Amino acid sequence: MSEAAAFRSLYRQLLHLSEKLPNRVKRIEAVDLVRDRFRAEVAAAAANPESVDVMKLAADAESRLGFLKMLTPRAVHRKSSEELGSGTTKIFYTKGEKIDADKAAKVGADVPRHEKARWTNWTGSNLDPDSVARHTHLLHRAGFRDNQHAKGIF
Repeated sequence: MSEAAAFRSLYRQLLHLSEKLPNRVKRIEAVDLVRDRFRAEVAAAAANPESVDVMKLAADAESRLGFLKMLTPRAVHRKSSEELGSGTTKIFYTKGEKIDADKAAKVGADVPRHEKARWTNWTGSNLDPDSVARHTHLLHRAGFRDNQHAKGIF
C-alpha cells in the first residue's frame, strides 16, 4: 500500500471512530479536529512537500486512533451500526439466484426464508434410542404407566 493510500485509510478510520463517540459534544469536536488537521497537513504538503515529516504525522494519527479506540464502544471498531447484528449470514440459492435471507426478509420479498436443514441418521423407521428413552422417562414422569392406564375404562 502506498503512503497516500495508507493515510486515506487512517483518515477514514479516524473519522469513523470519531463519529461513533458516545458523547455528542465530543463527537462533533473530534470529527472537526480530524478534518481540520488532515486538511491542514495536506495543504502544507502540497505547498512544500520536503518540509512535511511523514513519519511524525503517521505516528500522531496512529496515536489518536488508539485513543479513539479506547473511547468508542468495542463493537464499533469493526463494523458500522448497520452491519452489527447476529454475526451470521444466511444465504441460499433459488433457481440459480443467490439470495441473502436477512435482506430478503427486511425488504419483504416473496422469497421463502430457509433455515439450516437438519441432518439426522434417525428416521421414523429407525428411532434414536436416546430420544426414545427420554420420551419414556417423560411419560412416566407425567404419570402415564401404560396404554391401558392412559385409555381408562372405555
